[in-house]
Amino acid sequence: MNNEALPDTSTPLTFESLAAKTGHSDEPKLLTNHSVSRTHGRLARRRALTFFSSGFKAELENECCRSGVDLRADCLIHFYDWNNTVRAYGSVARGEFKADPDIAGLGVFLSLIPALCRCCVGSAVSCTRDVLKTELSRRRATQARAGSYSPKPIFKCLSRWRGFVGFFSESLLFIVADAQLVTAFAYGINFGKSGKCTVSSYHYSVMVNTLVTALACLTLSVYLPRHYWRTRLPSFLRTLATLVVFIFLLRFLAYQVDQESSPELMLVYRSDRTDSSLFLPVACFLDPDLDPFKRLSPAQSNGIGGTGTK
Repeated sequence: MNNEALPDTSTPLTFESLAAKTGHSDEPKLLTNHSVSRTHGRLARRRALTFFSSGFKAELENECCRSGVDLRADCLIHFYDWNNTVRAYGSVARGEFKADPDIAGLGVFLSLIPALCRCCVGSAVSCTRDVLKTELSRRRATQARAGSYSPKPIFKCLSRWRGFVGFFSESLLFIVADAQLVTAFAYGINFGKSGKCTVSSYHYSVMVNTLVTALACLTLSVYLPRHYWRTRLPSFLRTLATLVVFIFLLRFLAYQVDQESSPELMLVYRSDRTDSSLFLPVACFLDPDLDPFKRLSPAQSNGIGGTGTK
């Protein structure tokens, strides 16, 4: 009798997942503890690199399944039997789409829009400060050569307040940028850990646009201040964090580019549109095996707005 040990079943390990990783599709064979541990080691290493590697797609369905999310069911589009009207997107029926206030809540928008406005105002103040300083120096030099230098009252006032205005604008940029930095890191880490299994396509789009705004504020806070490197350690950490946010954003955009298909775009509101594939989890479009449009007829695709830009 063969005394070869059976694989340890304490960790879920299916034949389908092993076949996908090893390239074999024949009947399952007994595996030694050594081969199983070696396979688990490879899977663990690949899962650790999921967020920053091209292996993200191949691991997505199995990884979400281990987290208790059945993407196969969530990516199905259900239609009524008598026509091509959508009945449900996965488990989301009409009127049951759940809001995510942590991503697209009213508080997020109320904090994001003023932050962007403050960044724009701070940028305008910083640029105006330099323009006024240059203009004042030019007028002073011109009038000094003519022997009749007498600055206008507005320039006297601005010259007196120039230091305070510069300090205020730079502090404003730093405060806003640091707040956006926290938001950007929260989005990136949440998506990399578990959000990729549950975030809808709509919330994913909001998240990417929020990251673009956050990166704009961070870039302004690095580029505009005149004395940015006066405090070296905070400046270095802020610059490093900005680069990390930039990497997050590039990866999110790369996910969108790699999609086999995508939700339909609705740039202009249409009153006759009562459903959208934006309700589907974004994972359905990131993993080619889960593409919700693959098995739809043309009439069904038109019923949900088509297959987007692809």
